[in-house]
Amino acid sequence: MHLLYVHGLGGSLRAQPEIEAVFLPAGFRMVRIPLPHHDNLLELFGRLATLTFADLCLWIHEGAERLIRTAQLFAPEEYAVVGDSLGGFISVVAAQRDSRISHCVLLACSGDICDAATRIHRLNRALALIVGRFAPGDA
Repeated sequence: MHLLYVHGLGGSLRAQPEIEAVFLPAGFRMVRIPLPHHDNLLELFGRLATLTFADLCLWIHEGAERLIRTAQLFAPEEYAVVGDSLGGFISVVAAQRDSRISHCVLLACSGDICDAATRIHRLNRALALIVGRFAPGDA
Protein backbone atom coordinates (compact mmCIF):
# COMPACT_ATOMS: atom_id res chain seq x y z
CA MET A 1 0.00 0.00 0.00
CA HIS A 2 1.15 3.54 -0.67
CA LEU A 3 1.57 6.04 2.12
CA LEU A 4 1.62 9.73 1.23
CA TYR A 5 3.19 12.18 3.70
CA VAL A 6 2.34 15.90 3.84
CA HIS A 7 4.63 18.11 5.96
CA GLY A 8 3.55 21.09 8.03
CA LEU A 9 3.76 24.86 7.60
CA GLY A 10 7.41 25.83 7.20
CA GLY A 11 8.41 22.17 6.83
CA SER A 12 10.04 20.37 3.95
CA LEU A 13 10.17 17.04 2.18
CA ARG A 14 12.88 16.01 4.68
CA ALA A 15 10.62 16.45 7.73
CA GLN A 16 9.84 13.47 9.97
CA PRO A 17 12.45 11.02 8.58
CA GLU A 18 11.39 8.45 11.17
CA ILE A 19 8.18 7.82 9.25
CA GLU A 20 10.11 5.77 6.68
CA ALA A 21 11.79 3.81 9.48
CA VAL A 22 8.37 2.82 10.81
CA PHE A 23 6.34 2.25 7.64
CA LEU A 24 8.80 0.97 5.02
CA PRO A 25 9.59 -2.25 6.92
CA ALA A 26 5.82 -2.84 7.18
CA GLY A 27 5.61 -2.91 3.37
CA PHE A 28 4.37 0.63 2.67
CA ARG A 29 5.68 2.57 -0.32
CA MET A 30 6.12 6.21 0.66
CA VAL A 31 5.65 9.37 -1.39
CA ARG A 32 6.28 12.81 0.12
CA ILE A 33 4.11 15.74 -0.97
CA PRO A 34 5.50 19.30 -0.80
CA LEU A 35 3.15 22.01 0.43
CA PRO A 36 2.41 24.88 -1.94
CA HIS A 37 4.71 27.92 -1.59
CA HIS A 38 7.41 25.99 0.32
CA ASP A 39 10.01 25.91 -2.46
CA ASN A 40 11.66 29.11 -1.25
CA LEU A 41 11.85 30.26 2.41
CA LEU A 42 11.90 33.95 1.50
CA GLU A 43 8.74 33.52 -0.58
CA LEU A 44 7.13 31.57 2.27
CA PHE A 45 7.95 34.26 4.86
CA GLY A 46 6.68 36.94 2.49
CA ARG A 47 3.40 35.09 2.11
CA LEU A 48 3.11 34.55 5.86
CA ALA A 49 3.59 38.28 6.49
CA THR A 50 0.35 39.04 4.64
CA LEU A 51 -1.55 35.79 5.23
CA THR A 52 -5.30 36.01 5.62
CA PHE A 53 -7.63 33.26 6.73
CA ALA A 54 -8.86 32.99 3.14
CA ASP A 55 -5.24 32.50 1.99
CA LEU A 56 -4.80 29.70 4.51
CA CYS A 57 -7.99 28.01 3.30
CA LEU A 58 -6.70 28.28 -0.27
CA TRP A 59 -3.37 26.70 0.77
CA ILE A 60 -5.29 23.79 2.30
CA HIS A 61 -7.37 23.43 -0.87
CA GLU A 62 -4.29 23.58 -3.14
CA GLY A 63 -2.44 21.10 -0.92
CA ALA A 64 -5.35 18.65 -0.98
CA GLU A 65 -5.59 18.89 -4.77
CA ARG A 66 -1.81 18.35 -5.07
CA LEU A 67 -2.03 15.31 -2.78
CA ILE A 68 -4.86 13.78 -4.81
CA ARG A 69 -3.12 14.45 -8.16
CA THR A 70 0.10 12.88 -6.86
CA ALA A 71 -1.81 9.86 -5.58
CA GLN A 72 -3.35 9.38 -9.02
CA LEU A 73 0.20 9.04 -10.40
CA PHE A 74 1.67 6.80 -7.70
CA ALA A 75 -1.24 5.05 -6.01
CA PRO A 76 -4.01 3.98 -8.36
CA GLU A 77 -5.44 1.86 -5.54
CA GLU A 78 -6.39 2.68 -1.97
CA TYR A 79 -3.76 4.63 -0.02
CA ALA A 80 -3.06 6.09 3.42
CA VAL A 81 -1.97 9.61 4.33
CA VAL A 82 0.15 10.96 7.18
CA GLY A 83 -0.29 14.70 7.66
CA ASP A 84 1.87 16.77 9.98
CA SER A 85 0.32 19.96 11.40
CA LEU A 86 -0.98 21.93 8.38
CA GLY A 87 -0.42 18.75 6.37
CA GLY A 88 -2.99 17.15 8.67
CA PHE A 89 -5.67 19.62 7.61
CA ILE A 90 -4.71 19.02 4.00
CA SER A 91 -4.96 15.26 4.53
CA VAL A 92 -8.45 15.53 6.03
CA VAL A 93 -9.69 17.72 3.18
CA ALA A 94 -8.19 15.29 0.65
CA ALA A 95 -9.89 12.38 2.44
CA GLN A 96 -13.23 14.17 2.08
CA ARG A 97 -12.62 14.42 -1.67
CA ASP A 98 -10.93 11.10 -2.51
CA SER A 99 -12.58 7.88 -1.37
CA ARG A 100 -9.35 5.96 -2.09
CA ILE A 101 -7.83 7.35 1.14
CA SER A 102 -8.28 4.49 3.58
CA HIS A 103 -6.55 6.02 6.62
CA CYS A 104 -5.46 9.48 7.79
CA VAL A 105 -2.84 9.76 10.51
CA LEU A 106 -2.65 13.29 11.90
CA LEU A 107 0.49 14.49 13.67
CA ALA A 108 0.36 17.66 15.82
CA CYS A 109 -2.84 18.77 14.12
CA SER A 110 -5.24 20.83 16.25
CA GLY A 111 -8.87 20.09 15.60
CA ASP A 112 -10.01 23.68 15.78
CA ILE A 113 -8.05 25.80 13.33
CA CYS A 114 -10.74 28.48 13.19
CA ASP A 115 -10.63 29.08 16.95
CA ALA A 116 -6.83 29.14 16.95
CA ALA A 117 -6.78 31.53 13.98
CA THR A 118 -9.00 34.05 15.69
CA ARG A 119 -7.02 33.87 18.94
CA ILE A 120 -3.46 33.64 17.53
CA HIS A 121 -2.53 37.10 18.82
CA ARG A 122 -3.25 35.90 22.39
CA LEU A 123 -1.81 32.41 21.95
CA ASN A 124 1.55 33.34 20.48
CA ARG A 125 2.63 36.96 20.07
CA ALA A 126 5.66 36.12 17.90
CA LEU A 127 3.57 34.06 15.49
CA ALA A 128 0.92 36.78 15.42
CA LEU A 129 3.54 39.24 14.16
CA ILE A 130 4.45 36.90 11.31
CA VAL A 131 0.97 36.03 10.12
CA GLY A 132 -0.19 39.53 9.29
CA ARG A 133 -3.93 39.77 8.81
CA PHE A 134 -4.54 36.12 9.67
CA ALA A 135 -6.27 37.04 12.93
CA PRO A 136 -7.96 40.13 14.35
CA GLY A 137 -5.52 42.80 15.45
CA ASP A 138 -7.24 43.67 18.73
CA ALA A 139 -4.33 42.54 20.94
